[in-house]
Amino acid sequence: IEKPIDESSAVWVALGAGECSLHHVELMHSSPANTSDDRRIALALRYITPSARQQHVDEDYATLLRGNDPFGHFRAERVPATTMEPEAVAFHEQVAESQGKILLHGTKRAGARGLTETNQYAAE
Repeated sequence: IEKPIDESSAVWVALGAGECSLHHVELMHSSPANTSDDRRIALALRYITPSARQQHVDEDYATLLRGNDPFGHFRAERVPATTMEPEAVAFHEQVAESQGKILLHGTKRAGARGLTETNQYAAE
């Protein structure tokens, strides 16, 4: 974000159980910290053509929804065999690191740790 955010134009959207928010990937958005004893669950879906190619990392991951992929720019996402399967958790960490490098390319925060807001990055 290059310019200060005009908080007076911010819109708060309160979501109830089972509701979701759909917005453009470049829309600046955030939410307060989760202070409950339960996990906050999120799902990000990004639709792109197989001809697209990542320019910030050597490997990117995707799930082909239909048709075929003659380009091979993406490695197939792994389908876990069970909930919290160790191999699936390790794969998720690998993908999160890659996504952090993509989304935060060119910053000091590039990588999975940069996706989590902490005080260490407040001055950067």
